[in-house]
Amino acid sequence: MKDIQLKQHSVMVIGEGKLADSIAACLQEKHALSRCTSAVNLPLSIAEELIIIITADHLEQKVDWINGIQERIHRDALLAINLEAISLQALQEKVSYPEQLLGLNWVYPADTTFFLEIIRNKSTREGADLLVHRLAKQFWNKDPYVVHAGFSIRARMFAAMVREAFYLVEHQYADIQSVDRACRNDAGFYLPFAGNFRYMDLMGPYAYGVVMKELNPELSQERQLPNFFQQLLAKGALGMAHDEGFYSYGDGEAARWKTLFAKFSKEIQEIIQRYPFTREDLTEKS
Repeated sequence: MKDIQLKQHSVMVIGEGKLADSIAACLQEKHALSRCTSAVNLPLSIAEELIIIITADHLEQKVDWINGIQERIHRDALLAINLEAISLQALQEKVSYPEQLLGLNWVYPADTTFFLEIIRNKSTREGADLLVHRLAKQFWNKDPYVVHAGFSIRARMFAAMVREAFYLVEHQYADIQSVDRACRNDAGFYLPFAGNFRYMDLMGPYAYGVVMKELNPELSQERQLPNFFQQLLAKGALGMAHDEGFYSYGDGEAARWKTLFAKFSKEIQEIIQRYPFTREDLTEKS
């Protein structure tokens, strides 16, 4: 594969919303950046060598956008698109040049957080994931990882946690505030320091094995969304932007939460940087 020197060349971010905006903010000082809010208003020819796409998690929309973009770019370009429930293979089977595709998952605010998930499979162009990994570490201030299986591991772990939380609330074992407090005040303290496996090493894996052996058969295996959540969506309670979600928000409250979250994100970034993930970085810091 052509070794694209993307630091000297340009990147295009396609998508709308706060995640796409924060990705553009993350990259704007590192690359010559182009910005489009959708695949509808694209230029006839796209010279950028990395195109980052953010869409809703709908297969048809992703395929339509990719096919429209691939008509406008050169064959050496890379397309990096967010993937949650959809696999990379499902997209590759429906587009003209499957080797151009990578999955690339971010978390908001992308200009502050260290998260970046790079997804590839056997059909992805050789070296594409390594190139994006190098860019992420050198220029985007990310701590990236590569998934070779062609799907998002972040999405699966999050979905498993939310499914159990939904089960507990639906069956009245806990209310929403109790679930949030359990997450914030337990995992919220150790996850910025260590992932789950390192934390189990720290505490002793044996105890977790005993608990999981007994508890795993009792965990939720639901395949449908719970009734309370479907009702919430049906009445338009779509989160802070609509003044109601799992909680209700008064006038100006959503804006205050947004400001607080931005402040918290910068502060937690500084803390995480003081306690790096790898042994080599830890040695340098200590």
